[in-house]
Amino acid sequence: MDKYLHVETVPKTPRWRNVVRTLDFVLKHTSEQSPHYQSVNASLKLTHLSALSPK
Repeated sequence: MDKYLHVETVPKTPRWRNVVRTLDFVLKHTSEQSPHYQSVNASLKLTHLSALSPK
């Protein structure tokens, strides 16, 4: 997962489903009071919305 932390190291064909599943898991096991919970949750929601939008 480290390769997804920096734009320069993201694979040319990323496995976004795995990334999203991992984020879902992390959020389910993290307190909503965690400093980064809200930003990660908002980013994940944007990811879900962009996946649903027509191209």
